[in-house]
Amino acid sequence: MRSYYPDFLIKKQDGSYVMIEVKGEHMIDSQNVRDKKEAAELMGVSAGIGYEIIAGKLAAEGTYTREFLF
Repeated sequence: MRSYYPDFLIKKQDGSYVMIEVKGEHMIDSQNVRDKKEAAELMGVSAGIGYEIIAGKLAAEGTYTREFLF
C-alpha cells in the first residue's frame, strides 16, 4: 500500500474539506491518475472529504473555479 498526499487540502467555509490534485492535461486521463482518483474518493467518502482534479493550465492561469470549493 502506498501513501497518497494530495497537492492541496482545502477547508471550505462550511468546515468540510476537499482534496485537490493538479495534473497536466496530457495526464488527466492516464490509468495512474484514474487509480489515484479512485483511491482518494474511497478514502474521502469514509472521511467526508471531496476530491477534485484540476488541469494544470487552469491552475497556472488561476482561472479554475468551482462553487463547491468555496
